[in-house]
Amino acid sequence: MTALGARLGRLLRRPRARALPVASVQVELTNHCNYACRLCPQSRRGRDNAPLAPYDRPRGFMEPGLFREVVAQAARCANEINLSFFGEQTLHPRFEEYMRVLAGRPASLRVVLNTNLSRLTRHTFALFREMRLDDLRLSIDAATSRTYDLVRPGAQVLDLDGAPATGDRFRAIRAKAEYWFALPGHTPTRHVFPVSSANRHEMRDFADFWLPRLGPGDLILFKNVLTYGGKVDDPMIQDAPCNAWDQDMLTVAWDGRVTPCNLDTNLDLAIGSVLERPLEELFRGPERAAARARARDRDAPPCSTCRDSNNWSRNIALRQGDAWREEIALVFRDPRCGGPARPGEAPCPG
Repeated sequence: MTALGARLGRLLRRPRARALPVASVQVELTNHCNYACRLCPQSRRGRDNAPLAPYDRPRGFMEPGLFREVVAQAARCANEINLSFFGEQTLHPRFEEYMRVLAGRPASLRVVLNTNLSRLTRHTFALFREMRLDDLRLSIDAATSRTYDLVRPGAQVLDLDGAPATGDRFRAIRAKAEYWFALPGHTPTRHVFPVSSANRHEMRDFADFWLPRLGPGDLILFKNVLTYGGKVDDPMIQDAPCNAWDQDMLTVAWDGRVTPCNLDTNLDLAIGSVLERPLEELFRGPERAAARARARDRDAPPCSTCRDSNNWSRNIALRQGDAWREEIALVFRDPRCGGPARPGEAPCPG
């Protein structure tokens, strides 16, 4: 692990506010997505993904009663709800209703949201502030329209007023992020840039554009792309030991099934359903221990095809007042190129 990566790990893994067993409950409102990102299993859905692992889990939306029950249980046993897992959560038809449910949560329960910004509007941003969102995580992954369309192809996006954006999707998305960062007192925001062979050449341009726009609680996070349990591949991916069990988290899929691994996108390690047993019981129960043993032995998916887990060894964060440093580019070498990304450098072939 780099010194910068180790420093980021200390910053991002803050001490728990309460002595509760579960650090985070990842709640999947939906696994529908309006994008087919190049290095996401969503782009491989319904295709023969051999020799990589398949992603073929049914799609759906979490029902209101189930959502309310998950929130109530998380408030008793967890420090955080993270709205994410494997879809664009803002696509849920009841997204605003669910955000208002979370507005009534205990103050001790943090709420995090991951989004591609495609459906966000002024109204949505105001809702985030109203319901006291604790942490917003954005994914743009590019500094130019050309690279954005390459790494994040997808459907038409909405503009700030909620109308279909005309013309360049990237410019519409960037305008919304700029609007958010300019709002006084906005929720602390993590601007995530997963570095792949397709976008590594834009790291510096991305940092140079966004660093002046960060607020005191914001950060840019450069991180390694992941295989998601062996479902995608890229030359930038590095082997790494499993660390999923160190996170003390549970993931609740849209249908109520629970997995202890945040990379288990096909729910191969499911340990039960919150419709049948409480979250804390599932966390402490023998099924989770058995799943951990299977993961250790790598005798079943996703562990049998996972080579990188949550590889945070190259994570680098930049905050307000920081500047780009060439050592960052040196950390993210493409092995086919034999050198660091340089300003204006063309992507490597492939």
